[in-house]
Amino acid sequence: MKIKAFGWIYCVLLGVLLPSSLRAQENIAEWKLFETELLDKNSQIQTISCKFEQIRQTSVLKEAVRKTGDFHYKRPDNIRLGFSDGDDITMNGEYFRITSSGKTSVVKMQSNPMLKELKRILSSCMSADLSGLTAGFVPKLAVRENQYELELTPKRKTNLKSLLLVFSRKDMSLDMLKMTEHSEDYTLYRFSGKRFDLPVQDGLFKIERP
Repeated sequence: MKIKAFGWIYCVLLGVLLPSSLRAQENIAEWKLFETELLDKNSQIQTISCKFEQIRQTSVLKEAVRKTGDFHYKRPDNIRLGFSDGDDITMNGEYFRITSSGKTSVVKMQSNPMLKELKRILSSCMSADLSGLTAGFVPKLAVRENQYELELTPKRKTNLKSLLLVFSRKDMSLDMLKMTEHSEDYTLYRFSGKRFDLPVQDGLFKIERP
């Protein structure tokens, strides 16, 4: 009787643990596939130019604020979002500049951990640096037919609740970036019309020191 009881318990445990083990193996395989495709298609890219749309949704405003513009990336860590209304967000290896409604603010990247982290994440996406992309976060990967969805949850307390990165499986470029705050306010960027390895002038990323 005890043997039968033990056998029944064993079968129950096996039924619970085996699917978990298979899921873990599947997850490892998905991560390996994601990493391989990211490296194969992105690691040699030097520049990216494309259009983008920014959507800002807050609890204060009834409707989301939408803006569009041109995005430029140049290896290793030069990033510029130039809005069609004249505003811009520019990052280089040393400084971060934001221009809004005619007012410009420049800060040193090292002095602002959040900006430094954002630049690292964006640069890692473009340069296929998976360790840099997920450092400091708990990652969760979802594989779709035409996309990879990577959700990043900060390990330590920050202003951000989560980051969602959506990659096109066609060329492993970034299709969407969504930054969600604890209040559920969010900023979302969609990227389209991407062109790779075209000449991009260094002057786009020049930031005058404050």
